[in-house]
Amino acid sequence: MAQITYHRGLNHKNNYFNIQYNFEAPQVKMKFLIFLLAVLSSTSALTFNCTFEKGDLIYLSPPPKYGCWNPTISFDGSENLTEVNGVHETGMSHADVEVLFISNVTELTFFPRNIEEFFPNLIAISIAQCDVQTLIGDELEPFDKLMWFRLSENTN
Repeated sequence: MAQITYHRGLNHKNNYFNIQYNFEAPQVKMKFLIFLLAVLSSTSALTFNCTFEKGDLIYLSPPPKYGCWNPTISFDGSENLTEVNGVHETGMSHADVEVLFISNVTELTFFPRNIEEFFPNLIAISIAQCDVQTLIGDELEPFDKLMWFRLSENTN
């Protein structure tokens, strides 16, 4: 007998599976492992693969701002950012990122959620030449330091 419980935390870092099992026969164990693999592989993900560097935005005054510039975005149905990859400059981390600049991702039809979990100090967000169709007012609420927001040149 097996019991699987999925616990959803306040953010993606607190989510986990609790698995309790008691296998009586080898075929039951194999069926359980196949089921577990199916559950784990079906979890949705939204990943940013960033180029982290300092850059200029004409709308923000100097000095150049450290940011995630033109990330490659991969997702399979999730609107919640689950992972951010990339190599930071020496001494920098996700907490130092002030700019998120996304451009030419036509598969992006929504404003990604949970960005603030990875980049809590954003002062500028630009989403251009994507296919974002809607923006709900509370989606910007977590960004209390945001000074500049651009949503332009989207196809719809």
